[in-house]
Amino acid sequence: MPNEAEADSRSPVTEPVEPPVSIRREWCKACGICIEFCPKKVFDADEEGHPIIARPEECSSCQICEQLCPDFAVSVRRKRRAPKS
Repeated sequence: MPNEAEADSRSPVTEPVEPPVSIRREWCKACGICIEFCPKKVFDADEEGHPIIARPEECSSCQICEQLCPDFAVSVRRKRRAPKS
């Protein structure tokens, strides 16, 4: 049985968090607009030029990529704001 100090030093188990941005690869024509205009540089290009979500934790949910995508291949879920106390 772990003592109190050992229990405090362990990280809590958390569920994986879905990135706020997703890409429908079958709709994407690899134009690079989302990669170029993302202010947080969330995307990298794969070997075929399609965007990959390289840094999901950096996404601010600004929706610039979603608004500029000519193929509607990018969708962004807005982050929920913490309730004001």
